[in-house]
Amino acid sequence: MQDTIFEPARLPELPSQADPSSIEHLLFESGAMTAGVVAIAAVLAAFILFRAARAKGGVLVLLLGLGLAGGVFMLSMMFTTDREHLTIHASDLVDAVSQGDESEIRSMLDPAVRVRTRFGGANSSEQVVQLVSRANAAIESVRADEVRVGLAGPRVARTQILVRGQGEGRLPKSWWLIDWTRPNAETDQWVATHIEPIWIQGMNNPAGP
Repeated sequence: MQDTIFEPARLPELPSQADPSSIEHLLFESGAMTAGVVAIAAVLAAFILFRAARAKGGVLVLLLGLGLAGGVFMLSMMFTTDREHLTIHASDLVDAVSQGDESEIRSMLDPAVRVRTRFGGANSSEQVVQLVSRANAAIESVRADEVRVGLAGPRVARTQILVRGQGEGRLPKSWWLIDWTRPNAETDQWVATHIEPIWIQGMNNPAGP
């Protein structure tokens, strides 16, 4: 039986058929970190060369390393991957729910989106808006603490979101699954097609029967 009090150590596996390669991940999704590592490595290598009385080599390594780090950083700023777009979409959807922004919520949902929970469900975007309106009466705010993304193909994806809420007292943490789709691979306009809870603190079988 799943522990309902402590956050699960492992969540259901996400699809990975269309995930980026390691190089793409380092250059685009973790560009700032990669640039930082390259810059630090260049400084350390230059320092070693200076200590070895090879000043010209040290200067060359430092300049090349810092130039490469700058290039990697700029490249990562110029491109946003599908996984990054989905991370932003997932967080924006949680923010829209928190603010009760009905028009924003509708724009991020497929008209036939399905929501499945043990305490209420929906089979359309309009029904989801009604659910959000009822829930917001008891919840002050919610936020996405963590988003995990998996791509099943160029047009199909799944996210897992760790959500925290504030209301009358401390609300339980929860992990939610959201399926996404888009009309073609050229657009970044993903819409949610299915939403259900994976784990809600203190609740058995949160998705219902």
